[in-house]
Amino acid sequence: MAVKGNYRVFYDDWQLQCCGEPFKVGGCVEWLVRMPMKMSVDVGHIDYRYEAHDSEAELFRLKGRVVKIQGLYEKFTPPYRLPDGTLTSEGFGGVLSELFAVNPRNEFLHSAVGWGRRDDDYEISAYVVELDDCSVEPLNGE
Repeated sequence: MAVKGNYRVFYDDWQLQCCGEPFKVGGCVEWLVRMPMKMSVDVGHIDYRYEAHDSEAELFRLKGRVVKIQGLYEKFTPPYRLPDGTLTSEGFGGVLSELFAVNPRNEFLHSAVGWGRRDDDYEISAYVVELDDCSVEPLNGE
């Protein structure tokens, strides 16, 4: 049985880059979502997390209309060489220097495509999407 309501969904940029479809404010979406995991930063209340790569037993099908998209940005500093010549880097693209920076680096967007870079070298990392007129039901039909 479907549950109706308004929900906030956390959507990682890599999920959109991999196999998601771009979306925009006013558009209707149908997503596979899961219950949110503990977040490393406070982005407010999250009802679900977009997930296209998890077991079907833990997924729900969410259908709704996008009313707000908040872009979350990260900034990386480039990798650098130590005196012994070793290249240091924490993760792909360099050392993460600021994660989900506070305003104005979080901004409201009209659409989401999975890629984005600001003039100040902050890169899109995730989206917090508010939806209304939603229905949510277990993917496995229970």
